[in-house]
Amino acid sequence: MNNRYSTDLPLISVIVPVYNVEPYLPTCIESILNQTYDNLDIILIAATSSDNSVAICDLYGKNDDRINVIHREAKGLSDARNVGIENAEGEYLSFIDSDDFISLDFIETLYLICKKYNCDIAQCNVMKIAFDINDPILEENPESLKTFSGIDMCYNFYNELSLSTVVTWSKLYRKKLFEIIRFPVGKLHEDVATTHQLFYLSHKVGVTNKKLYYYRQVETSIMGQPYTLKRLDGLQFYEERWRFFQERHEDKLSALTLYRYATSIPYHLQQIKKYVPNSQIIQKSLKLKCRSAYIMIIKNKNISIKYKMLATLICNFPNLTKMLVLIKHLTLGKQI
Repeated sequence: MNNRYSTDLPLISVIVPVYNVEPYLPTCIESILNQTYDNLDIILIAATSSDNSVAICDLYGKNDDRINVIHREAKGLSDARNVGIENAEGEYLSFIDSDDFISLDFIETLYLICKKYNCDIAQCNVMKIAFDINDPILEENPESLKTFSGIDMCYNFYNELSLSTVVTWSKLYRKKLFEIIRFPVGKLHEDVATTHQLFYLSHKVGVTNKKLYYYRQVETSIMGQPYTLKRLDGLQFYEERWRFFQERHEDKLSALTLYRYATSIPYHLQQIKKYVPNSQIIQKSLKLKCRSAYIMIIKNKNISIKYKMLATLICNFPNLTKMLVLIKHLTLGKQI
């Protein structure tokens, strides 16, 4: 191990994909450098950018020997994260998006959860912030902490913990979880493809309600862009997640995921009709998928009558989709 790591605390690698984020990048990097836990291996994957993002990475790399700047062609978020994993020296990993930032005790809090409760993953809560916020917003809510098995953690995709659960970046992971898991290169919504697999491999996961990760949705983010067919990657990953649980005979999780998959298809159909010209073949394919998944919902003994009725409305009356999707997200939980 490099001599720069001179503490008895385990080394933690923090992986930051960087691409065209000049206005936000210094805030992100500073929040990592100033962590109360300082035995860090900070990996900046500096993709070729049209702004000064790469130069900013290089400047910080010269001034702090904990930083490793890796220059890379712009091949997407998944590629950058995978490069970070392969170059990480730490016993634990964390991923930070370069237009976000973290509380100064983010790493320490999550590490102590892993250590105290022997967790493979620790997760914090997330605060959505405006694009021009650059300082932590302190909350005085009492802290609560729960531990889950990896399987039980997967249920949190479908309840009030869904935002902080599905994403990659609100967590600290034992590096060993990534021995066989990588992010799908060239795809959007890569978190949906991987997070359930990481939980499934985990013995225990610790979750704190403390909002230690500050997430800003800027216009250049994926979700800030107009709808394109690339958004169908997320639908593909929901289908893959459903099959993942089905193959492992996790019947309730399979039912939850099937319901989410099927009732998401009408949204994509509406968006494609609105924004994608000459898309009749794709629309027909999605309608067939929706019909097939809907039939499986009706036959599934792990889905209640209430949710079968909701699926009937969402899948067969797409003009009601916007209202019904809101109801779906407000009500979806373990008892489907």
